Amino acid sequence: MEIIAKQGQRHMGTMLPIIENYLDRPAPSQLPAHISDQVREAVVIFLGTLARHLAADDPKVRTVIDRLLEVLKTPAESVQKAVGQCLGSLLKNITEETQKEKYVSLLLERLLKGSSYGDRRGAAYGLAGRTFLSSHFIARCDW
Repeated sequence: MEIIAKQGQRHMGTMLPIIENYLDRPAPSQLPAHISDQVREAVVIFLGTLARHLAADDPKVRTVIDRLLEVLKTPAESVQKAVGQCLGSLLKNITEETQKEKYVSLLLERLLKGSSYGDRRGAAYGLAGRTFLSSHFIARCDW
């Protein structure tokens, strides 16, 4: 983790495609589910740490956020928690309020109408990610 935090900027072009490729594939069937979940959680944390090196206006940030939103559908709670933490860090840096609201609306839709408990729980973790929701959205709502 420390290596990505310190060297991620320099090796972004090499590391990002490897991480994205792993997340795009289904979990290896030869691994037990709990091991697969632990690996996916670590890869999500690596992706979030690596993405912190991107400028807020870099189009790759949105790509990473979109990928993390898809990974939130993974039923493993540990993976969902990791995604929530990464999303919070990335969403705080987005300057376009309409883009932030788009992501929040998507997560609220999943939270309220998700087809499974795992989908709804993943959306809850995504919304709760590092106080993003409370600092950027709740204050603007007419409850």
